[in-house]
Amino acid sequence: MKVAIVTDDGTTVSQHFGMARGYAVLTVEGQQVVGREALDRSDILPAVSGHEPHQGLKGQVDCHGTGTAAAARHLRMVEPIKDCEVLLARGMSWSA
Repeated sequence: MKVAIVTDDGTTVSQHFGMARGYAVLTVEGQQVVGREALDRSDILPAVSGHEPHQGLKGQVDCHGTGTAAAARHLRMVEPIKDCEVLLARGMSWSA
């Protein structure tokens, strides 16, 4: 099984899925970690970091993480870990 952990330092679980610098991906067999990979998200972070107003539901502004642009950002964020069965994060928006 592959487990993705959102992390800023490769050791701890980050506070927010959308703001993490990368993923630690662990391959687990039985009760042992048999592989570890670090995936950097710096190539997509400029597009997903910050809390600029988003176009929300029914035309409302400031509905963080909603709308088609947010959906596209979320897809870019999960693309590197699409083969993982588990994602560990301390928090994320409801849309993520």
